[in-house]
Amino acid sequence: MKIFNIIKKVILVLAFVFAGVACVLGGITLETADVAFGTALMSYVIVAFVGFFLFCSKNQTARRIGLGLTTGFMVVLFYLSLAGIETSTGAIMGLVSVILYVIYFLVALIGLLAIGGEGDNDPETDPKIKKILGWKKLQEEGIISSEEFEEKRQEILCLKKNNIKK
Repeated sequence: MKIFNIIKKVILVLAFVFAGVACVLGGITLETADVAFGTALMSYVIVAFVGFFLFCSKNQTARRIGLGLTTGFMVVLFYLSLAGIETSTGAIMGLVSVILYVIYFLVALIGLLAIGGEGDNDPETDPKIKKILGWKKLQEEGIISSEEFEEKRQEILCLKKNNIKK
């Protein structure tokens, strides 16, 4: 699963590097078509890079907001790239960026189908395991008993149904 995560991150970074190059290429080459493409894209740059950094965060809510922002930017980039593909090198870079963004989601889908919904049970990423390890440490230090630890473990793993008091 880690190899899919690494590949996905590399592809996502490459997509936004190409998008950044597409934005500034007009200032580098000074061709009229590239300058026009870069100018049309400049109003969306802040949205794109804020979305990119949110999309790469570990917070689930921020990732969802970032996904929406980056996808919206890629739709605009795709439209502008198709409009200027005949004359602008920046539009070609923009189209490559959109293609890499689509490949990112294809790799994510392949990873999901190949690995399935199973997690890697890494204590650094799974909050349930972190909580259980914290309670285990308290048990090892003698602060809580093994019965209390087992009760908390079952509660965290949702194995124990809460008794409703009447």
